[in-house]
Amino acid sequence: MPSMLLNSVLKELRSLSTARDFIKFKTLWSCSTVTPAKDSISFRMATRLRCLGRFFSSQANSYVNSKLRRVNQLYTKYQRTALNQLFSKTIFNHMFRYSMRKRTPMLLLGTTGFSFREEGISDDEVLRCIEEFEILKPPTPASPSRSSASKRLNIEDFKKYLSDEGYEPVVEKESLHIWRKSEEGLANYKYKVIGTFDDVPARAFFAVQCDTEYRKKWDKLVVEVDVVQQESESDVIYWHMHYPFPMSSRDYVFVRRNLVDDESGCMVVVSHAVKHPDCPARKGVVRVDHYMSDMVISPHKSFDENGFDYLLTYYDDPQSSFPSFVYAKMAASGVHDYIEKLHEATRRFHEGVKASCATQSLRMKENAVKHPSPVQLEHNYA
Repeated sequence: MPSMLLNSVLKELRSLSTARDFIKFKTLWSCSTVTPAKDSISFRMATRLRCLGRFFSSQANSYVNSKLRRVNQLYTKYQRTALNQLFSKTIFNHMFRYSMRKRTPMLLLGTTGFSFREEGISDDEVLRCIEEFEILKPPTPASPSRSSASKRLNIEDFKKYLSDEGYEPVVEKESLHIWRKSEEGLANYKYKVIGTFDDVPARAFFAVQCDTEYRKKWDKLVVEVDVVQQESESDVIYWHMHYPFPMSSRDYVFVRRNLVDDESGCMVVVSHAVKHPDCPARKGVVRVDHYMSDMVISPHKSFDENGFDYLLTYYDDPQSSFPSFVYAKMAASGVHDYIEKLHEATRRFHEGVKASCATQSLRMKENAVKHPSPVQLEHNYA
């Protein structure tokens, strides 16, 4: 096993030499101080070679990015095993010897493509979402028992907060409130959705939003959804979806962070649009460059018991050609429809989990009858 891992890493690192000559080629021409006459053959040749140099450099950077990401994936996979020290030592020694022997430009290693540290979801963003949800939380009751009144959201105070922030109501129901706000510099409205579900647990609601494979089954508007890059509790998602006729389909590239915060007792899913080198714009599909979604989920009792409250903040700009008032109406109904579909998908997901657990429990009982333990045998013969 160690030899297989190290061979894979060394193979990826050695392949970086393919890009070395491209970078060196471009650098030599860029640093040249000789300027031939513009009407000479030398000038035309130099111009073409510089163009080729820029092209090869671009291709080399993409190639190196993919190789370095592959090495990072291998390291992430094995960093918690006994091979960690051997893995790190081998990479360092190989890169040092190779750079000294070939004089590889080490600045090339800085082009690693997308960086979660620089472009991901920060702790401050997550904290802001949780702090805003604190306004919705009811005051803690004096007695240890939680009455039904204490479970209800502090809706009136939150409405006042939204009104002060410039939001206006769009949908007002007992368990669903949708407000919107027009901000300077934004093409469309930003939405706040506050709601409660009593028939499904918070953990199932959270899991459905994080499961991209399950999304393909319950969301009929999805054309394609894939995880492009992962790291710990964050990932980059490519999302291609149908839009109502006569609009063209849209696609999104966004970074998403999902976590369970035990201190506040909340589950958080935060997303915003990013650019990723592995997801260039596609012909015939409109790329949505302005998108954000923040979801905070707070259970009434525990993550695995039915009943929770949620707060969703949402904005996107699909670059629609419809008049603003027409698209605003479509967007408001679309948010409402999305929440209903998400609830139904969560309900089916939860029922499937319960059925699977019941089946597994039944099989365990059947196996216990067919193959009783020594303790059970002793009890039966006593």
